[in-house]
Amino acid sequence: MGYLILETFIYKLVHARLFLKTNASGGKNFQAFGLCHENAKEDLMATSAALDRTNLYSQVFWNFYNLINDRSNVVDPHPGGAGGSRKFVYSDMPEVTSHSFAGFPFVVVNPAGVRMEGIRTGDDKNSGVTGTVAVEVYAVDFPRDRNAGNPLRTGLAQVDSISDDIIQTFNSSSTRDTLRGNNIGFVEVEGGGSDPPLMVNNKRTYLRELNIRFDTKLLAVSA
Repeated sequence: MGYLILETFIYKLVHARLFLKTNASGGKNFQAFGLCHENAKEDLMATSAALDRTNLYSQVFWNFYNLINDRSNVVDPHPGGAGGSRKFVYSDMPEVTSHSFAGFPFVVVNPAGVRMEGIRTGDDKNSGVTGTVAVEVYAVDFPRDRNAGNPLRTGLAQVDSISDDIIQTFNSSSTRDTLRGNNIGFVEVEGGGSDPPLMVNNKRTYLRELNIRFDTKLLAVSA
């Protein structure tokens, strides 16, 4: 499992960020893709709202994204993150080599995976719904300390602190009340240890994936 996550990580950072584009002169060039896709989705940012049978994928995502993107819930440990203006939470992998990239650490909230069960015997309207949202936390070690000559091992500590905040957020009674009010029932968070660091742009880069699972019951047919 760890190898598969690492392989996916490498693919995202190295291969999946570029696409082939034909320019006006008929030639071809490569253009960074990550931020173009990200900005397109951010333009559609939605508020948190109640889940129903018409908005399963979109509203599960935005309810979870907005909780994580709230700095009072999940603190951005970047030196410039205190004011909340730095881009910290993404809906897709950013282009980390772009000049407009806001830097590490950052969080990626992936699209929701949702499963609706068949209507159970004796209940002709309600259907059980389960789902998972995968959240990825990325951080790097700072550049070498001039005196010690070694990287400052802060990346793993930042991954831990961000992960702690996410778990605490979804375990809090206020969050559970909010989600319950939006028709999202039982919620649990499962996460593994951080994967071994990779060298990305000469930086030791850490990744941890947290899976946020939920289940609820929704009206399955028109009343």
